This record gives sequence, C-alpha cells and structure tokens, in this order.
Amino acid sequence: MRRGRLRASVSEPVRIGAVTLAQPVMTASGTAGHAAELSPYMNLGALGAVVVKSLYHSPWPGNPAPRVHPLPAGMINAVGLQGPGMEEWIAHDLPALEAAGATVVASIWGRSVDDYARAAAMLAPVASRIFDGVQQPVCIVMALRRSPDSPPTPARVRFRALPEGGRKAKFEALAGIGLDDDGWTEAPTDPRAPFLAQQSDDWASYPAL
Repeated sequence: MRRGRLRASVSEPVRIGAVTLAQPVMTASGTAGHAAELSPYMNLGALGAVVVKSLYHSPWPGNPAPRVHPLPAGMINAVGLQGPGMEEWIAHDLPALEAAGATVVASIWGRSVDDYARAAAMLAPVASRIFDGVQQPVCIVMALRRSPDSPPTPARVRFRALPEGGRKAKFEALAGIGLDDDGWTEAPTDPRAPFLAQQSDDWASYPAL
C-alpha cells in the first residue's frame, strides 16, 4: 500500500480572538493523537493548527478494556482520554510537533477546577512555544469582602483590562497596578447580578435567552 501526503489548499489567514492562524483548517482534538502522528500523511506546518488530544496533568490510563465496540454503521468509542500526562507530553510530543513545523493548540481536561488549573500551570512555561508572540487580551477580576461580620453583604467586584501588548508588557503593567488607583470598573452590587462589569446602557436589564 502506497502512502500519499495530503496537501492543504486553503491559505487564507484567519483571526481567532488575539491569535492569527495561517489558515482556518485545524485538526479536531482527539482525532490526531498527542504528537506528530499525521506527519507522514500531510505537512502539519501547512495547517492552521494541530489541536492535540486532550491532556490530563498526570499520566492517565483511560478506561479498562473493552473500550471500542464495532457496529454495523460505525463503532462505540469509550477510550477514556488515555494520555501521557503533561510532563511527558512537553518533554517528548511537543518537540516532535515543533520539528514538524506545526502550530500547536493544547487541549486540557480535568475532573475539577483544580485539575484544569494544575494542567494550565504546567503548560504555561511553554505557552510561547505553542503560539509564538501571541498578544492575548487580559482582564483582571478582583472580589473583595471587607466585613466578615455581614455575610449578606455582597463582595465588591471590580474589573480592569490590561493594555495591548505581549506578555512582558502585561507583566510590567500588572506590577504598576494599585488597588486604589484609577482604571477599575465597578461591577453591579446586586448579589444575583451577572458577574460582569457595570453596564452603561440597558443591556444588563434585558432578559437572558
């Protein structure tokens, strides 16, 4: 059997938030493995991005067998997100993707908020290797309860957006921010109000869909 290499013919750049990809075609998470498994079949560098199979912060064996069952019109798949863990992926799979010239989108999963936070923290030191030079907008949310003696009183919530720029510029801006200086936006004070910045128009009063 002769293996051919697929050629991507779409070349129109696309912007997703603050990220610009060379083209809109990306692999779907879970279908292209954790590393450069598809490189024998196509030029991974020609894709908009390779979205890797979702990663847990630690090695994860997945579900016990049997976990794939054939059907007349397909199959039932319950592999259970088997994966090498974040450290192993960064040490071995990410370099293989980089060597293939791929733009990488890392997908993470967890069973709790702490799991996601742990995986994201492990990924943070190599973030610039995944998207080089990304200038991601950042918004800070600060919630403060001054009086522990009045539980019914909602916490004071304020928002602040950092200026545009790279990571270094954002850290420099963070270092110069004080809790009482200008630049903060107050959130609604109603305990059941949306966790959003205070609106200057009637948008917040519209019923939710």
